[in-house]
Amino acid sequence: SDWELPDERIVDAVGRLRGKATAADVASSAGVGLDEAKAGLTLMTALLAGNDKTSLEVDSEGEVLYIFPRNVRGALKQQSRLFRGVGWWRKAKPALGTVGRYTFGLGLIVNIVIVTTLISAAAKGTSDDRDNQSRGGGGGAMMMRLSLDMFDLYRWNMILRGRPMEYYTDPNYVEEPGVIESIFSYVFGDGDPNRGLEDEQLRRAAQIIRESGGAVAAEQLSTILDPPDLALLTALDSNADGVGGAVVDEQWMMPALVKLGGRPEVTDDGDIVYVFDDLLSSSGRIEAALPSEPSRGSYWETGASGLRSASTSGGDSSLAPLIEEKRTFSNAPKGHLMVAGALGAIDLAGVLYLGQLGLPSLGGNIRKLYFGLLAYGLAFNGIPLARWLRNKRKNRAIEARNQK
Repeated sequence: SDWELPDERIVDAVGRLRGKATAADVASSAGVGLDEAKAGLTLMTALLAGNDKTSLEVDSEGEVLYIFPRNVRGALKQQSRLFRGVGWWRKAKPALGTVGRYTFGLGLIVNIVIVTTLISAAAKGTSDDRDNQSRGGGGGAMMMRLSLDMFDLYRWNMILRGRPMEYYTDPNYVEEPGVIESIFSYVFGDGDPNRGLEDEQLRRAAQIIRESGGAVAAEQLSTILDPPDLALLTALDSNADGVGGAVVDEQWMMPALVKLGGRPEVTDDGDIVYVFDDLLSSSGRIEAALPSEPSRGSYWETGASGLRSASTSGGDSSLAPLIEEKRTFSNAPKGHLMVAGALGAIDLAGVLYLGQLGLPSLGGNIRKLYFGLLAYGLAFNGIPLARWLRNKRKNRAIEARNQK
């Protein structure tokens, strides 16, 4: 269909495999199921059917080798207008994200301007003499000056400091964002550092299975997948007669079995072995199919995947336990977060002061405006607090999983 596109993970995997791959190669490289890999390769074949470098080869055992142009992404862009559109969107997305972050940050500044203006107007309107007027107007102006001075302090610091030498000499250097851009990060954070966990688990599991000749025991995948109790598996493996007729709970293997086309078999010794015949087919280029590190990108994209191996020295990294990174409150510089938090507190304090001045008692649009400002101030300060509490809970769970 002209409105269907292959999964980006599959396209990237085929690119790393230089255009020649079996479904098992793609599943192992991209961390997707075999059925998903086959469907993606079939769709790519249909989209590139008019390209003379696209073909299929079938061996004597019925295994299909998919052959595409080496620059498969470029070929897809030539053949599919929708794929070209997606490519343009991917290029524009970082810039649009930056615009969105700046817009959100400027929204806070505009909100503070409105609050301080209303404070000055309300204070002047309720004053009986010139001295009270001066004190009321001064309070709103002082609040505005305080918020802008905090912003200017960091803005001029960035201007005077300039870009460090690493920006020009290190291709992986990523420039820090400004205060305005960091306000969004203060409120909403920067996403899950462990996104892609299931894909990475599946990719490593497929790699271990292929290195083991297509058959593995549950213990071999226990550090990669999510067994309910690793201590029980160890006891079963090292002291089988100590647990007698205990029932082995290996339901945690089911996702890998379904996605990678495996089946359980019982050996003559009564052990359970999981066989994955479909993962053994290969184009012979799987060694080139591992994802590579990206070059310089957006500051907010750094640390996008916090997954890492516990240890990679002296052994295969695919066999090392998969360690999740704890959630951080924000990736923005700490100084910028302090300014964002202070501006949010100033905004909420100003709105509460407006309430003391009697603004909610006014009717019509003024009353609606006040409660809108109050909702904004409460949400701006409440969302980061709720995120901090949620991150603490999730980090405890992450720490428990990493210690299994």
